[in-house]
This record gives sequence, C-alpha cells and structure tokens, in this order.
Amino acid sequence: IKRMHEYKRQTLNIFAIIHRYLLIKKASPEEKKKIQPWTFIFAGKAAPGYYIAKLVIRLIVNVGKVINS
Repeated sequence: IKRMHEYKRQTLNIFAIIHRYLLIKKASPEEKKKIQPWTFIFAGKAAPGYYIAKLVIRLIVNVGKVINS
C-alpha cells in the first residue's frame, strides 16, 4: 500500500469530491436526473509520525460519512 502525502493527489481528489457533492446538493430535481453516479476509492496509509497525512485520511473518512449518510 502506498503512503499518503499531503502533496499528492489524495488532497486534490477529496476537494473535487466535496465540490461535486455540493453541486449535486444544490441541483434541481431535473438536473439531478441527468447526473451519472460515480464511485471514488481511496487507499493508502500514513507514516506513524506524519500528522498532516493522518489529517488528510481523517478528512477523507469524514467526507465519506457525510456523503453516505
């Protein structure tokens, strides 16, 4: 499993997912019918002392909880 880093694509991808989620939330019912479902998968781990990478993982987990609830 690859290591998480704050400068890698994980951070950019989670921001894109948040943006997409907010667009879907404010879309009209007609617009929502046109939206195709997407699946996003994140994998990785953080080094024990890498605090920022652990925060990125926590952000990903919490965004997933909000979206899936």
